[in-house]
Amino acid sequence: MMKEHSPVHSQGRKSGRFWQGILISCLIIIAGLLIYRGWALSQKKNAAQRVGRGEVSVQLSPAIRKNLTYSFYSTGDIAPLMEVALFPKVSGYLERIDARIGDPVRQGQVIAQIDRADFSPKVKEVEARVAHARAQLAELEAGTRSQDLRQAEESVS
Repeated sequence: MMKEHSPVHSQGRKSGRFWQGILISCLIIIAGLLIYRGWALSQKKNAAQRVGRGEVSVQLSPAIRKNLTYSFYSTGDIAPLMEVALFPKVSGYLERIDARIGDPVRQGQVIAQIDRADFSPKVKEVEARVAHARAQLAELEAGTRSQDLRQAEESVS
């Protein structure tokens, strides 16, 4: 024989299962909370033991208002405001250098001096030419020579 289910009877079973599910869920939640609470208490008890093993305990301090010092360290290249290429009138070996890298310089300032040993024979030669030209000038200013007068007469005739 077949049993027939009445709608009222099946609805009672559904509501019983509902309350049974809620009760089991509450029991699971309470058990979880108890397990968590037990674990937290064991962690507090072991904190002293952890410090002995080299772990560091943390302490909080209140904030203090002070002036901060700021330092900035960096590496890199520094470019000058202006860079000038030097082209001396003569070439040669440097005798001395009066300015170092990074020194500020002014217009007209002597930066380096070329060795004069290579130029002293040339300077003496030029000085001799100048002395000879001055002597010729003085002679011409003193008056005409007889030879110059003869040449002028011959050229005229």
